[in-house]
Amino acid sequence: MQLIYGGQPFIFEKILKLATGEEKKFWRCNQWWNRKCRSRVYTINDIVMPLNRYHTHEEIVRRKKRTRRIPPSANAQP
Repeated sequence: MQLIYGGQPFIFEKILKLATGEEKKFWRCNQWWNRKCRSRVYTINDIVMPLNRYHTHEEIVRRKKRTRRIPPSANAQP
């Protein structure tokens, strides 16, 4: 089961029964295992609420774009 929120896919994690009888479903980012992303949301009656909006894999991508790669031949001494 998958949920798309903010353009990111989330995977179903668990259900918690509330005192009101409603079900609170927890979802985690699909990059949780690969990138250790901690972004999570929950749903109650199909209303999505974020728990943690920060996606760690987005920051990693941004950092990689900022770094400059120097080819090995540029470091060689004559």
